[in-house]
Amino acid sequence: MLANRCITQGANMFASDALLGLAANPEDESLAVWDPEDEEFVSDEEAARRERDMAPVASPPRPVGGVLKRTDGRPEPLPPEGEPPDEGLESAPDEPEGEAPAAPAPAPRWTRIAAERKAFANFLTEHGLTEDEAKAIAAERLGLEGPLALFSDWPYTRERLQHVILTWLLHNRPAEGAEHWIDNPRARGRFWATVGEAGYDEQAVHEIIPSLHAWPGTLDEAVDYVVNAEREDRTWLGWPAPEGQEPLL
Repeated sequence: MLANRCITQGANMFASDALLGLAANPEDESLAVWDPEDEEFVSDEEAARRERDMAPVASPPRPVGGVLKRTDGRPEPLPPEGEPPDEGLESAPDEPEGEAPAAPAPAPRWTRIAAERKAFANFLTEHGLTEDEAKAIAAERLGLEGPLALFSDWPYTRERLQHVILTWLLHNRPAEGAEHWIDNPRARGRFWATVGEAGYDEQAVHEIIPSLHAWPGTLDEAVDYVVNAEREDRTWLGWPAPEGQEPLL
């Protein structure tokens, strides 16, 4: 920049016509410095500003051994060893690297959700069960001596409780007499197509529900039971028996 200024002043003094009148007036310093980046003459102030803008930004030094936290919330670097911290600072421990994020809050129990309670009430009505009967079945699944006092004592989801109840019904109140949905060709075709898409063939289905004519629930409940029910919820009464064990019934 200094060299450009010298050349400009020299040309202004001895060959002003070479500047085409741009800086012919020695008192006019508004266009005194040549900016090679933009190929134009600029003032000293503009040249200094552009030089500052183009200068790289230096990263602040990282504090060693932790940080000090101001009582007003602003962080400050630790002072050198042997020097006491400034007034208004309090020591704060380093954040451990790789610390796992806080666990998300647990979801509310299904008994606190109105839509879940309504769905379960409809399920009991469709299968002719009372709440006391459902609580007794749930307690039997959990191995308790008496029935549940509240449905909120059931530690799993509503869907899993319904799977347990359907297993109990399959053992104790199998469907009989009335026309079954499995006898309807369209319903039967939809059932086998749906479970087939989920990877279950006829043998796999009958290992879960030995007789579809005895299934006490709807077509959709049968599909959900085959695809989503936990093995221990399907076998806790011994039918079908886990491999290597005798049925309990």
